[in-house]
Amino acid sequence: MIGNKSGRSLIKDICLSMLAVVAVIVVFFLIDRSSWEPNTRESENLFSNLYELLPDELFTETFAPFDMVEFNFVTALVAIATFMSIIGQVMSWILRRE
Repeated sequence: MIGNKSGRSLIKDICLSMLAVVAVIVVFFLIDRSSWEPNTRESENLFSNLYELLPDELFTETFAPFDMVEFNFVTALVAIATFMSIIGQVMSWILRRE
């Protein structure tokens, strides 16, 4: 099995990273399908300021697995961060082998 310094395998680390992403998506799905929604109508809210920076159609039409734009944005960030982490883990493993 592909092991690293701490004794954990690379495959196990990647699977745990992907499991965390799936857990976030499941929580967002459950919240998105329920009647509960976070309060996003405050004037000094982070997301209201963020709407001004985002392209209008990116998280409402192009990438829209959820009804709430906030969940689409956070899901995209989590997916990108996890993908970069997995690439870093694989590159680290490759460089350590040489």
